[in-house]
Amino acid sequence: MDSSKIILLLGISFLCWLIYKLVLADHKLFVFNRFFLLGAVVISLVIPFIQIDIAQENNPVTRTVNLYYIQEVIIGKAPQPSFNWYKIVTYSYIIITAFFIIRFILGILQITHRVYKNKKKTVDNIHYILLDNKQIPYCFLNYIFVPGEDFLHKNIESEILQHEQAHLFQKHTLDVMFIQLVLAFAWFNPFFWLIKQSITANHEFLADEHTLRLSKDIQHYRKLIISKTMAPYHNQFASNFNFLLTKKRFIMMTKQTSKNKVRFLKLSGATLLIAATAFGISMNAKEKESVTTSLTAKLDQITDATLALTSTKSDTTKLERKAIISKKIKELNADTATKRAEIIKKYNKSGELKNSDFPPAPPVPPVPPATPPAPPTPPKAPISPDAYAKVDKEAAFPDGIEGFRNLFIHNFDNSKIDGKGIIKTTASYIIDKDGTVKNIVAIGPNESFNTEVKRTIETIVAKKKWIPAQLNGQNIASLFRFPITMAFEETKKL
Repeated sequence: MDSSKIILLLGISFLCWLIYKLVLADHKLFVFNRFFLLGAVVISLVIPFIQIDIAQENNPVTRTVNLYYIQEVIIGKAPQPSFNWYKIVTYSYIIITAFFIIRFILGILQITHRVYKNKKKTVDNIHYILLDNKQIPYCFLNYIFVPGEDFLHKNIESEILQHEQAHLFQKHTLDVMFIQLVLAFAWFNPFFWLIKQSITANHEFLADEHTLRLSKDIQHYRKLIISKTMAPYHNQFASNFNFLLTKKRFIMMTKQTSKNKVRFLKLSGATLLIAATAFGISMNAKEKESVTTSLTAKLDQITDATLALTSTKSDTTKLERKAIISKKIKELNADTATKRAEIIKKYNKSGELKNSDFPPAPPVPPVPPATPPAPPTPPKAPISPDAYAKVDKEAAFPDGIEGFRNLFIHNFDNSKIDGKGIIKTTASYIIDKDGTVKNIVAIGPNESFNTEVKRTIETIVAKKKWIPAQLNGQNIASLFRFPITMAFEETKKL
């Protein structure tokens, strides 16, 4: 999960917890609140993974890509940081998560051990686990754990047993196990811990409501709660009679909420939760759009010098870096000029291949009077790229070179590239007299990059023709070539 999803997770869980505290927490909506809190946790976990495309793009942006129209990029080894914060954070998360998972498993095993170790007694289809020591009763799944001697001699107050039966009937243990499991992986989210406290408190309110519905004696029940407030804590999953919310529980016992107000609060809570969900989804969609916008801005702003300076060693000065770039470019220009001169020597002024370099074409045999077909004419020798070098007016794209560049970026599918780091290729093609593009070639060390560059150009020229080059006022075929360098830095899961 990347940082944007973590921020969205924190933001949505905060909004849900805030809605609960401001609108629902102080009212007797215990059943509604229970499912509101559980739903808030689920929504907070799900929303960061919901993706909605706002911009209509042919290809999703999955990597940071930089495109340059330059002769060569000077690439040095990126400096390796001596202290890798990413690894420290990753290892810390794994260690802490492992701790909570082990704690979760040990808690389950501890209670399971007590179930099988101690005697059991079933009364009215309720399973009681009779413990050897004296402690406050507590509930886990379908079991109520009670001190065995007191239970057999009926020394346990009926209100305490009714309270634990409420936890059992209403399956509160499932809620606790769910939130504990979520916290094992999302322990870094403080709002999940606050929601857990609210879930546990709401369980006590539900159990109190059930108990008072049966006993009716509020004063006696309050005194019983006060007498048990200092009992020890049993287990992270146990729903027990003792819970340090005495004052809040007393307030909720006498709290009265009209039916109309209950309907209004439920409607308000549900509406706000839906609004928070919609807000979270829209934020996620905007985040995806902003990545695309940021990519386009970077492509327009960055230059070849920027890439060169960021790629050289960290211990060189700016002047040294500029000197390295200048030297490399001069060497490249000199080498290119030498190769160009060698190729030009092979051609005469009209652009035709010299006879001295290639053997003359064999003569065409005379056509016999009979019906047999004439032998095929030998193929012509290949035409050098420099045969297209002399023009009065160069070929141009209808939207200009920037328009061609933008279409290239828009149609390029970087997900098909197998590789990372700096990848280069040189694309070339012939623009015919009518502006039709043919013989598209991309030459570079990465075949997947070459293939995608060729596909992208084919996609563009299939929709728009070029304006052909001219010589002496006539349209002629010409060669268009340019080097392309892309930096594939890191993958982004949007």
